[in-house]
Amino acid sequence: MNDKALFWFRNDLRIENNTALTNALKENKEVVPVYIIDPNIINSSDKGSAKIKFIFDSLKDLSENFSKLKSKLIIRYGKSEEQIIKLAQEYNISKIYFNRIYDIESEYLDEKIKPLLEDFNLKVFSYKDNIIFDKAELFENNFKAYRKSFKTRLKKINLEIDNKLEIQNLMKFDSGLLTLSVPTLEDYEIDKTQNYPVGGESIAKQLLNSFGEKNSFWEYSDIIFPHFEVGNMSIKQLIINPSLIDELIKYNYYTFYKSENIDKKVISEYNKFLIWCRSETGNPIVDACVKQINDTYKVNSKIFSYVLNYSINILGIDLKLIERYLSQKIVNISPAFLRYLFSDYSEKLNYKDEYINSYIKTYLTVVKNVPETYIREPYKMPLSLQRTINCIIGKDYPYPLNVDIFCQEISI
Repeated sequence: MNDKALFWFRNDLRIENNTALTNALKENKEVVPVYIIDPNIINSSDKGSAKIKFIFDSLKDLSENFSKLKSKLIIRYGKSEEQIIKLAQEYNISKIYFNRIYDIESEYLDEKIKPLLEDFNLKVFSYKDNIIFDKAELFENNFKAYRKSFKTRLKKINLEIDNKLEIQNLMKFDSGLLTLSVPTLEDYEIDKTQNYPVGGESIAKQLLNSFGEKNSFWEYSDIIFPHFEVGNMSIKQLIINPSLIDELIKYNYYTFYKSENIDKKVISEYNKFLIWCRSETGNPIVDACVKQINDTYKVNSKIFSYVLNYSINILGIDLKLIERYLSQKIVNISPAFLRYLFSDYSEKLNYKDEYINSYIKTYLTVVKNVPETYIREPYKMPLSLQRTINCIIGKDYPYPLNVDIFCQEISI
């Protein structure tokens, strides 16, 4: 058994069921847990303030959990590779452990990092953690064939969760290593007044304990996926639930699949996009979905597939504008999750009418009194009814962007 090793936290902000951390603790007498605040993370175009806050919450929870184990999380700021090398030299560390981050262009991003670390005589040990099969193990372009192969192979692998941590091998709290305090939104001049979701392994555990096999995944996906994205929970903890398997297979698939299926011939109309952002398109399903994103920083993935189709093909909004907007709002947005969202790109809604109508009224309260008959198309209500329920179309709620208002009765 070697003396010292460093474990590098990235998209795996949890202690339990963490593949690389578990192995590092088994194979070394002392393991230093570290998180690097890389400026590229703060400035990245796919990380809006909601996601940064979620990461900071997770770091705070992680730090507190290490303190309970009489250890501490070392936090440093700077370019990741430089800080890792500096820390290794500072504490006489010769081994680096981390879980792989997969990238659509390079199979996994760490192919770029590993040689650099090895140039400084650091032994690098990387592990598969956030997916079940990487591209080398299983990939077929046809999703149906991929899903069939996945389920066949899934039965043959061990999904048991190894939570036997050799915590006595964690670096002690009173070690001489310096660490930064857990970052806050104020440190980076990020607005803290918004109702952002809260991250952390402790909250993720509560969610997992309350989520039963009978739950409908899509009722909870907007709550679960942010924790999965930053690694508060692992894919093994999720995939044992039968109701989640198909969706996690799809997520695994779109980690590696380069999709060219979205229509690129869309017209960029920025004014329409701004109206879309304000939830004022006049389509209650679209407006309710965007309102949910604006108010809760979560997205109903299945309803969003319809919203995406309508926004691009009917309203002519540029896909790139929508991607950019989501990246600033949704915690779990990543290239894989975007492809995952867009994979269901269709005109259909996979919910019963009762659920859709209730969903509209929950997030779009301006139409909460509109009768079920007109809830999808409020502009078709007789003017007398509009006055009765205090929802005048064109005043309290807009006409649809794709409807010629001059053909409608608009006098009040």
